[in-house]
Amino acid sequence: MSERNAKSDGEEAELTRRDTLAAGASMPLAFWDDWSIFADEEETEYDILRVLNAESPVSEGITQLDFGNNLSVEQTAEDGVRIDAAASGSGATKLDDLDNVDVTGWLEGTIADRPASGDLPAGVRYEATDQDITYRNTSSNGWVATGGTGTESNPIPEQHIQSANIGEMSGVCTFISPSDSMADVNNAVSSPGVVVFENGNHTLNDWVDISSSNVTVIIQSGAHIKIKDSTTPSTISDNNSNTHTPVFFASGVSDITIVNRGTIDGNNANHERGQPIHWNSVSNGHIRSEGGNMVDLHQGVWLVDCDDCTTDYLYSDDYGTGGGTHLLAFEGCTGCEFNNTIGLGGDEVVDSQGINEGCAVNGALGINLASGMEVADFGGDKDCEYNNIRGVGVDQIVTVKGSADKSFTSKTAFSPPERVTIDGVYGSCSENAIVGANSSAPVHDLTVTNINVESAVSNDAAVIFLARTSNGWDGLTIEGKVKATGTSSRAVFVNGDNSNNYHCDGLTVDLDVTASDHSGFKAINFSNIHGSIRAEDCGFAGTVLQVNGSTNASNANLEILSENNSDNGVYVLGDQTNGGTYVDGFFHGTAVGNGGVDVKFRMEVEDCRWEGQANTLDTTGVRTVINGLGYNSGDPTSTGDWYQNGEEGIQVRDTSNNNTYLYNNGTWSQIASA
Repeated sequence: MSERNAKSDGEEAELTRRDTLAAGASMPLAFWDDWSIFADEEETEYDILRVLNAESPVSEGITQLDFGNNLSVEQTAEDGVRIDAAASGSGATKLDDLDNVDVTGWLEGTIADRPASGDLPAGVRYEATDQDITYRNTSSNGWVATGGTGTESNPIPEQHIQSANIGEMSGVCTFISPSDSMADVNNAVSSPGVVVFENGNHTLNDWVDISSSNVTVIIQSGAHIKIKDSTTPSTISDNNSNTHTPVFFASGVSDITIVNRGTIDGNNANHERGQPIHWNSVSNGHIRSEGGNMVDLHQGVWLVDCDDCTTDYLYSDDYGTGGGTHLLAFEGCTGCEFNNTIGLGGDEVVDSQGINEGCAVNGALGINLASGMEVADFGGDKDCEYNNIRGVGVDQIVTVKGSADKSFTSKTAFSPPERVTIDGVYGSCSENAIVGANSSAPVHDLTVTNINVESAVSNDAAVIFLARTSNGWDGLTIEGKVKATGTSSRAVFVNGDNSNNYHCDGLTVDLDVTASDHSGFKAINFSNIHGSIRAEDCGFAGTVLQVNGSTNASNANLEILSENNSDNGVYVLGDQTNGGTYVDGFFHGTAVGNGGVDVKFRMEVEDCRWEGQANTLDTTGVRTVINGLGYNSGDPTSTGDWYQNGEEGIQVRDTSNNNTYLYNNGTWSQIASA
């Protein structure tokens, strides 16, 4: 174990993105060079560069402006603004091409092209590329060598080489070599400071226990850290008595950071539920991957009862399959953020185990995940935001549930989980794109927006919310585009179980739906449905609202576009057996070109209206109004369905004699005779 000044050894302690890539670290190219994969909309090149400058851990070489004449200006992380003079011509001549420029940055070129000291202000630095020496322009001594490696023929002048006593830098930074003992490792992370795992294979006898606050751990790009195959390390047990074996462990500390530029190996092949990082009750902790990878793991990073922690750019192309595995899991957390997590080939990428409050997931991408696995699984949370969830080559994208798994936390579950927002669900999949399954625990005020998904699932639905308890999805909002291409599958099915009679209240929709072999949209037993639905080219009906059981559903207000569907355009029906009806529905828009009836209100439907264009109608429901006109068997002042059931401004026609009546100021009055 050695201690060195991290500032004086920056190339080793603070590797740049370019250094990491040069070292051959395993990482996806898009992970660093194209963050547009997490964008809501198509970004311009400028937008992508702007995002990278603001958000990526290293922004070297992001902004470069070419002024012609072999001169360019480049913004770098280490050097600020650098002016690059090419080999041809003199640097002084090229600088003359710029008017009124205060040059206080870097010049670069051969030593022969270095401008005269008097032509430039003091403070300018010049890197002689053929010497590998950096010079600084001074007002008194001209160009002075200040750094670089030099070459055999042009060494750095001796007077500019300084030595340092390592002992004088004790406590600044501790370097862990592969040969250091387990005691040395845990001693290094038992007090505040910076700990750097140097390049090489670190094979440990036990976990790394970060037992002190204010510790930063940096894993270099060439470092590979794992627990030894044959050892018996420390472990933790979850609430189901399963054993877990973390590589890095922390509990009850604050202000700690792990920066992974190398590889953390869970060694799941030799240890039960191998896991790179496990934190319990940590506050203000940060885990960041800068080109690093996590391999051979059952679970990746697991945060339990943590506050104000963050993870950034977590990545693995070798994590567990077979159920109960995930790249990132969190439970019982408050105010945490989990940003840009990418998993390839494993099970779930992000898994909320529940009872999280005020947390956010910003960007999760799953690529070619295991069979039956979703990119993200959210359950039992409150006031949380989950944004930009994407799937490529996956079976499912998002699952939402009411219950909390509670693998480790002892916190009490929310009753009910509420006010969760999922903004941005993208991709195509072979099973359900979005599944809401609330079991016995309801979910209230769930908002799912910016959906753009395509599903090939059969005999099911691309987006489905299953109610397994009364009021299971109260206050649900669904917005976006949904396409179902599988056999006998709907695009969106809400409260989607034809056999249940659980009632829900409050659904807001703004949907574009199509289903090649079934209905575009169907909702069962939902009162207070508001919004808009555009259903086109569906293999069955466009929009269907249904009542199951004896409880009425009421107060729908929908703007509908329903065109070129194979069956009915708009279909509203109740329960003929149990007496439940659909009442007080107002539907308006356009329903044309459908293979069945454009607008159909069945006989058990009451007090529903249609305003708009519809070429064919089947309105046997009670007190149906089409474009302001209803029908009544007899004089509504004394008989028929409209007797004592008028609404202000409604006109009805007596089917026995074609007289027309207007309901005004609480009474029916005849306004026209046949």
